[in-house]
Amino acid sequence: MHAPSVAVSQDYRQTKATETAAVKGVKSTIHFEFDKAALSDEAKAKLEGQLQVLKSTQMNMVVAVGHTDSVGSSGYNLHLSTRRAQAVKDYLEQRGVEVSRIYIEGRGEADPVTHNKTSDARARNRRVEIELIAAERS
Repeated sequence: MHAPSVAVSQDYRQTKATETAAVKGVKSTIHFEFDKAALSDEAKAKLEGQLQVLKSTQMNMVVAVGHTDSVGSSGYNLHLSTRRAQAVKDYLEQRGVEVSRIYIEGRGEADPVTHNKTSDARARNRRVEIELIAAERS
């Protein structure tokens, strides 16, 4: 059974920023098919690369933020974006990352990287942004 998902709240981010002298991050993005939360082979390969960075550095936290295009209701898209972030969390957990080090958040259609007027643009918005963070204690 999986631990409940934890949304990355503003309070959490502010607390972490206060606790750290320097925060260094490594960012990447994986994309999803329309109305899907399953990881593609390409997404898994990218996550494997992130795992290598996580293991070979002092990165101690993973933040995965899910997004959707604007097709569908806001409520549905919020749920779908959370499922996408959860898919990343589940994969990383299965590969040995402690669940307490993985934070997820669903943003739905709120933060597009581009307009949603064409199918190519909508495909760019169907994503999970992943950040590996190394927080050095002060």
